[in-house]
Amino acid sequence: MRIDSAAAHHVFVAGGIGITAVLGLLGGLPRGASSEVHYCVRNRVDAAYQDVLERSGAKLVLHESSAGGRLDVPAFVEDLPREATLYYCGPPSLMAAIADATSHFDPARVRCESFTGVTTEPGEKLGDAFDAWLVLSKRVIRVPEDESLLQAVLRENVPVDYSCEGGACGSCVLEVVDGEIDHRDLCLSEEERKEVMTSMPLSLF
Repeated sequence: MRIDSAAAHHVFVAGGIGITAVLGLLGGLPRGASSEVHYCVRNRVDAAYQDVLERSGAKLVLHESSAGGRLDVPAFVEDLPREATLYYCGPPSLMAAIADATSHFDPARVRCESFTGVTTEPGEKLGDAFDAWLVLSKRVIRVPEDESLLQAVLRENVPVDYSCEGGACGSCVLEVVDGEIDHRDLCLSEEERKEVMTSMPLSLF
């Protein structure tokens, strides 16, 4: 999940551990950027990093379910400013509700991060085998049908940044020099995919 540098306003929604992803994004905002954080918690006591959020400069809104303040996702999405980009991360129920409510949005306006990522069974065929040319390493590696590009790169001891190994966090995003990409990640927007970027865990050439 990456900051939309063209957005006039940034709206973040977090639930549970999803607040850690939001904190990382807030730190990457330009100074003085217009932003707000909607933090879904059971009660105020459960709101981790509240002091950090209050110092971030973003408008902070706590949605306390125990006090009848559960976030009304459809209404919330309906009221989003047209110039805003929405970022969200949280438990599956929250993720699914927001994804459903924003299904008609321009994909460039909605960005999410899932801690679960995309999962596959051991030995499951991910696609056809292919060769990947690593420009900086000046190497060609074979990626078999039951491995992701990331798994193949790590097997060959090529140093690369990564974290979730499920196409969710965006740590291993890289630029594609050539070739057609079968995107299976959860972190890149359609705009970023058009810019020829890929997340290695579940993307195939």
